[in-house]
Amino acid sequence: MILATDLDRTLIYSERFLETVKTSYQQIEIYQDRPISYISLKALTLLDKLARCAHIVPVTTRSLEQYHRIEVFKGNRKPEIYVVNNGGTIYYQGKEDEAWSNQIKAQIKAMPVGYEEALEAFLSQYKGPVERYKKSDDLIWLVLGDASHIDFEAVKVFEKQYAESGWRIDVNGRKIYLYPYFINKWAAVRYIKEHYWQEEVIAAGDSLFDYEMVHRADYGIVPKEAWIEKQCDREVRITQKPGLEAAEEILAFALEKALEKAMVL
Repeated sequence: MILATDLDRTLIYSERFLETVKTSYQQIEIYQDRPISYISLKALTLLDKLARCAHIVPVTTRSLEQYHRIEVFKGNRKPEIYVVNNGGTIYYQGKEDEAWSNQIKAQIKAMPVGYEEALEAFLSQYKGPVERYKKSDDLIWLVLGDASHIDFEAVKVFEKQYAESGWRIDVNGRKIYLYPYFINKWAAVRYIKEHYWQEEVIAAGDSLFDYEMVHRADYGIVPKEAWIEKQCDREVRITQKPGLEAAEEILAFALEKALEKAMVL
């Protein structure tokens, strides 16, 4: 059994989710001397139990550097495979899967509209404030705007004009992501399933980046109050509780399925 799981707002949560939490937790990420991410102690225990009977694969939109800030996936909990850049890069035993990366690079080279042209086209139409923009590991454009003043009309225009050229655009709070359609979490997970472990997949996630992954996996599970909760099909499981306790439910569900599979085998 494979658990392909998003991280932020799926397994780990920021400080603002701690206000009403009823479970014990610990800090697992610091950025610029400030604690920014937490996980429940029960979730850590479940992670350790699950690791004994399933493959845990973190699948995140974070860059490699951002992923490495998370303490929970170091040392004894370091996964054999993890995925960063929204599926753009796969790491196996700490080394980049070059076959996957070369496949991505070839697809990028064949795109009719390149990265610089796509960004320039978007910014020329965008009327909202932009703090800055950067390219994550040369794979995804991240444009930082103002969450309360997102120019959704420009987002829709870009989506319509550049979809045929292979570009996607997603908005998450003040973050606007521009990236090729083939850089997606499910594509990476499917590759892992085909090339590493020919096993069933449980997928967990909360955002539009996770929608295809949780719907195309053998089992999908989404945190309560997640961004995509109301868009999910009936087959996708929704946790009973949000936040840190949702992570506990996700891991408990994965553990249950993994143990059931082990008993059958």
